[in-house]
Amino acid sequence: MKYLNFLFLSSILVFASCSDSDESASMTMNFKLKYADEPLVFFEEYEYPDGRSIEFTRFSFYLSDISSLKDGEKTSWVRDEYIDLTASHSNLSDAEEGFDYVLDNETEVGYDALQFNLGLTPAQNQTRPEDYPSSSSLSLTGEYWSNWESYVFVKIEARSDLDGDGISDGIALHLGADDAMRSLIVNELNPDLPINISIDLEKLFNRDGEVFDIVNNSRIHSLDQIPLIQWLMDGLVESLEFTQ
Repeated sequence: MKYLNFLFLSSILVFASCSDSDESASMTMNFKLKYADEPLVFFEEYEYPDGRSIEFTRFSFYLSDISSLKDGEKTSWVRDEYIDLTASHSNLSDAEEGFDYVLDNETEVGYDALQFNLGLTPAQNQTRPEDYPSSSSLSLTGEYWSNWESYVFVKIEARSDLDGDGISDGIALHLGADDAMRSLIVNELNPDLPINISIDLEKLFNRDGEVFDIVNNSRIHSLDQIPLIQWLMDGLVESLEFTQ
């Protein structure tokens, strides 16, 4: 299996315009959630890096400006997309297969790199769900913070006995705001193969031995938690692995 190089960009790069060929193409992005390099199944117990037991119950996110590159020329495929991996990881068999996100483009003939954002652009994030028809992924009212005037870019939800009383407590890490967006480029792609993207949540929470304090930060819903959002978004980028 070929491991791919990718770049994390602090800002969006600008490339030349797209190809004018009449040939069509498709691109498959296969997403797999993992935990400690094993398939992650929701509502099953895993060991959090601090030793406690944890069950994950939801993982969803927005992608934006999904584009392909061919010899430096950019072709836009999708402006925004909402992806929820919860149902596709409800049992081991489905978790091993992952979730296929298939894109079609009527004009693109090939590519050697993929560019996309985790989260929404500042321009998209200035809008609100009521600005869109129900068919748009940006019309989802449950993915928008009115108090923050921001969409929720990533939702990580789980449950764990955080206070040792024998009762599971809810964990809701909802990440958003303009500074949370992360831009990436994946290089050295073969357009005839799917792009496999694994997300290892254990690596997200344990970054070079620094473990996210989930006991004291089990819920993110406040503007004063921006540093925690930044830390988790950086951990999400570090948890990604691209293969073909």
